[in-house]
Parts: sequence; C-alpha cells; structure tokens
Amino acid sequence: MKQIERIKIVMVLVCALSLAAGVAISAAAQDKDKPAKIHGQVSDVSGNPFGGVVVSVRNSTTGQSMDYTSDSQGRYRSGNLAAGTYSIDVKVQGKSAFSQIVQLMAGQDTQQDFNFKELQNQQSEQAAEAAKKERRSQSQIFGYEAAFRRGQRSVGTG
Repeated sequence: MKQIERIKIVMVLVCALSLAAGVAISAAAQDKDKPAKIHGQVSDVSGNPFGGVVVSVRNSTTGQSMDYTSDSQGRYRSGNLAAGTYSIDVKVQGKSAFSQIVQLMAGQDTQQDFNFKELQNQQSEQAAEAAKKERRSQSQIFGYEAAFRRGQRSVGTG
C-alpha cells in the first residue's frame, strides 16, 4: 500500500515538473517574439535638453533605418524593433555628431542617452592623448637621429 502511495506521489511530481517546464518554454517563446525598443534623452553641451535632434536607428542586418526626433525635453523613443544589432547615429542639422552600435534583445527596452557635454569632453581627451602620442613619436625620431649621428662620428673617427 505504501508503495502505491509513493508511486502516486512520484507521478504527481513528474506531472508538476512537466507542466512547469512547459510554462517556462512557452514564456521564453513569447519573449522571443516581443519587439525591442530604444529610448533616451539628448543633452546639449550645457547639459540642457536638446530638442530637434534626429536619432537614426539602422538595423545592421537588414539595413532598414528609422529616424526619431527628440522632443523639446530632449527625449526620443523608437517604435517596435526586431531583436538584433543596430547602428545609432545622432544627427544635428543633418550632420552626424555621434555614432554607436547597440545590441537589442527581444522584449528589451534599452535606454541610450546622448550627452554632447560628455562627447565634447571625450573628444578633448582623445585630442590630448593623440598630441601626447605625437610628442612621444617625435622624441623617438629625434633620439634615433641623435644615435645615428653619434654612430657616424664614431665611424669617422675610428
């Protein structure tokens, strides 16, 4: 009698686990079909909302591109997008000011803010780093040149 009860308990557990697995698989399949979205805010070099900026979102696989314009508060929001890799291009007066690649997953609503003050700071840091590398490169050239001249003198005197 106890063995029959154990078998019933095992059968109930197997059925419950099967049901739970089926629900989990169904939920995952539904998420796969959910559209992705992207939203954010654009700020100018003073940190104020930047309206009228075009945020162009291009699917890297299909090449399909959609443009969204930031409102008076600097906010933009995409429509429904398929999951995938996207190139985001921020345009001011028709000129590209910033580009970024993002990966969107099904059902994901990603926030992507663009701050021109931070962009300006990054560009300044990159320019300073480039100038530093250039000075190092010039120093190396002068060092090689000096070593070459020393080598010529020692060859000429020997």
